Amino acid sequence: MLDRRPTPDSSTESELIRQLRQQLEDSRQAEERWRSIVEAPFDFVVIVDRRAVIRYVNRMAFGFTQEDVVGHTTPLDFILEEQHDEVRAKMKAVFETGVPEFYESFCKEPINRWFLTLVSPFERDETGIRTLSFQSRDINDQKEAERNLEESQNRFQQLAENIDDCFYLLDTAANKTLYVSPSVEKILGVSAGEVYANPKAWMAPLHPEDREKVADGVRRLMTQDYDYGKPFEYRVQHHGQTRWVQHRAYPVRNERQQITRIAGIVSDITERKEAAAELLAAEARYRNLLETLPIISYVVDPKEEHSTQYISPQIEWKLGFWLVYTS
Repeated sequence: MLDRRPTPDSSTESELIRQLRQQLEDSRQAEERWRSIVEAPFDFVVIVDRRAVIRYVNRMAFGFTQEDVVGHTTPLDFILEEQHDEVRAKMKAVFETGVPEFYESFCKEPINRWFLTLVSPFERDETGIRTLSFQSRDINDQKEAERNLEESQNRFQQLAENIDDCFYLLDTAANKTLYVSPSVEKILGVSAGEVYANPKAWMAPLHPEDREKVADGVRRLMTQDYDYGKPFEYRVQHHGQTRWVQHRAYPVRNERQQITRIAGIVSDITERKEAAAELLAAEARYRNLLETLPIISYVVDPKEEHSTQYISPQIEWKLGFWLVYTS
């Protein structure tokens, strides 16, 4: 019987492509958010003395007042305890070297937001640096976007690496493999590492009779003269076997509708090909048997009137005439 397992254009394939496009869109949005953060003015400016006590804040927020903060709190009082050592080290380094330092921190309740902070020398005297400025920018939206992107990447990777098909992603401009799932080794006989190192490595196991056809398909794929989504079948040879594979490629476009990535799925269809060939051989054997027996054999569709689907050639020498039938 024919293999009835889901083909590469199943819902799994659609979900892979959907997740990939969502992941790329999340990356683009995250980049835009980060650019807006970097180009924006600082949200808070804080001045601290050698003991790290806050001596000035440019503005109050989150329910705090000047009396709450100035003169008896430090930047450490507002961040998570596990971040204290890093911030102390940054302050110590700036006091000693005068070289500004960046750090990210999460401010605890009632703030509950992420900030990017630049620590720089502010005032100096004959003994050295007297005060530091802490210039902080709210990056909470950016951190949320990064977390969402990481979750999206994890979901995509889990799906891509737990299906039998091989999924890949190409950068068309650089002709570079951005991702290929580990199943490439099982299907094509080359490892993912080999494909990352050499994007043409997957062509090594191609069947000699299919090399020219596949090479032409690759040229059209990279020049965007390609029938995207249409199945493309060819043979590979590895581990002493000849296997049939089916390849589908899909364009990934940017906001200007330019194709910047190619996403593809390669599936081993050997069992399906073998089952189809066996079915054809069985039909040929059956037909040969019917046509050598001294009887007239025929096939009709009981649901349709005058619907003869097959009649054996014995009718000519048994009855002296041919019948026209549809197959």
